[in-house]
Amino acid sequence: MPLAESFLAELGAELRAACAALPRERLEAELARLLEAGRAEHPGVALDPERFASWLARAARSALEGALDPAAALGQLHGPDLYLACACEAHDPAALARFEAEELPTVRAALADQRLAPALRDELVQELRAALFTPRGELAPMIANYSGRGRLRGWLRVAAVRMGQRALGKERRQVPLPDVALDGLAAAADPELARLKQAYRAEFREAVRGALASLEARARTLLCQHYLDDLGIDQLGALYQVHRATAARWVAAAREELLERTRAALQERLAISRPELDSVLRLIASRLDVTLRDILKPSE
Repeated sequence: MPLAESFLAELGAELRAACAALPRERLEAELARLLEAGRAEHPGVALDPERFASWLARAARSALEGALDPAAALGQLHGPDLYLACACEAHDPAALARFEAEELPTVRAALADQRLAPALRDELVQELRAALFTPRGELAPMIANYSGRGRLRGWLRVAAVRMGQRALGKERRQVPLPDVALDGLAAAADPELARLKQAYRAEFREAVRGALASLEARARTLLCQHYLDDLGIDQLGALYQVHRATAARWVAAAREELLERTRAALQERLAISRPELDSVLRLIASRLDVTLRDILKPSE
């Protein structure tokens, strides 16, 4: 199939009409030039021409809208970077390896310029890498937002700076978790819960402390933001630039991980009958949302 047909098929009606008005040979030649520029700069990256033309149509919409000469607008795009971005979204191994070696250092440098801690920089690089190439619910991967009007490295640098700024803002909002806050875990007015706390207070405290301490940094941060800062799923999605469904899965996974680690610790520590152990575990599960707010709340 000619490149122009694949390209036009992905455009909206208005842009399709504007581009279809061009001489077909000119449009085909401009698309072929972009494709060959990509192949020339990335010889080890194999990409189906029709896939590239279809992807280019989606990426180039912002450049084409309002353009008096669509072919000239296409001529301003950076073909090699668009070619690499398209191949990376397709998870081509050679393209991803080239991205890691040649483009990702820009992200690391942008984060280093913001004087973020090395461990946080590594975490943010991983988050950005996942966002770039992994679909976000019904949304396309972030790399699909690259339009080709500037260099890919500049676009990545802007994304990294924004991510670093958000991370710095989160660090300012986080509150340390004092050990005394753990005393509030079973403080709710539930007679059965109070009895179990009284009976197994030391074991219960140690189990929760160990579970919290063993969580990964992002899981613990998510729990703090959700239960201490009262950030809802939509707010967390906006904060991390992911679909709300992804944010909900992250919070649910962090909560379940904390619950499972607490259960495991209690099963190991408590020498009690199976029915009573089951009661302890049911109470932990049923009141975890309430008690998480208690333990994460800083002391006055």
